[in-house]
Amino acid sequence: MSIRQYGQYCAIARSLDIIGERWTLLIIRELLTGPKRFKNLLQNLPGIGTNLLANRLKQLEISDIIAKIRLPSPADVLAYDLTDHGRGLEDILISIIQWGSLYLERGQGEDYARPGWAILGIKGLFKPEKAQGISLTCQFNVDQESFWIKIHENKISALEGKIDGSDITLNMDESTFLGLGDGSTNIEHALSSGQIEIDGSLETLMIMLSTLTS
Repeated sequence: MSIRQYGQYCAIARSLDIIGERWTLLIIRELLTGPKRFKNLLQNLPGIGTNLLANRLKQLEISDIIAKIRLPSPADVLAYDLTDHGRGLEDILISIIQWGSLYLERGQGEDYARPGWAILGIKGLFKPEKAQGISLTCQFNVDQESFWIKIHENKISALEGKIDGSDITLNMDESTFLGLGDGSTNIEHALSSGQIEIDGSLETLMIMLSTLTS
């Protein structure tokens, strides 16, 4: 399958020649939260199909946006990860999230959603000026998905998976987590009612949240 091109000598057009195809930015979204195996990408992108996914991955690899890697033991399997060039798209995707958040106001409806997609949204909410002197790590466990965020030296990092030695750990189900995202769930009520189980201090949680608000 050949790449459709705009045939325009313009940085926007040339970029869209590579990342403007359907599904491509969503593949990059998946890889911004950590390396993924082919089967994980297929699972996280329902509707893409194996042939189309393979084609998109091949084109991204040719364009030096992704590369095949071997995951460390005990997994020891091939996976896809972003190159340094590919990681340069993170700020662009975060800007799209910020620009497009108003389109989430109509609700989820029948659309598929997974908690891991919130990682980039959380990074987009981060306010470095409110993180002076703050250093902490928070582990999120949402049903079968886990991810963590770390705030240190006025910067935020976040990836899927688990991290050792987190300052706080939050356990909840997917509906509670999505409710926090769309505002239908109040975090204080969720904590007091047991919808969210916290391992760590409430004060540390409030400090973290203070860096993620406008």
